[in-house]
Amino acid sequence: MDEFYKDLYMNVFKKWICMQENPNYIIKEHKDFIQIESSYGIAEVAFNLYCIIELKVVSKKKNEIDFYLYSNEYS
Repeated sequence: MDEFYKDLYMNVFKKWICMQENPNYIIKEHKDFIQIESSYGIAEVAFNLYCIIELKVVSKKKNEIDFYLYSNEYS
């Protein structure tokens, strides 16, 4: 991906997540991450330096990480 556009694409992706609406979850935007909470778990999408995006989902029932993914290329 063109280095020039990485920050822009990351910000567009962050805004796109925040625009999603569904009665089954609540989205909260923080400075460096977005939290998505449902009755089943809590997901965090973190936006780090060097355009690395991390997704973590923690189960409320088991109180442990059910899913983890990171990417620095999202084209």
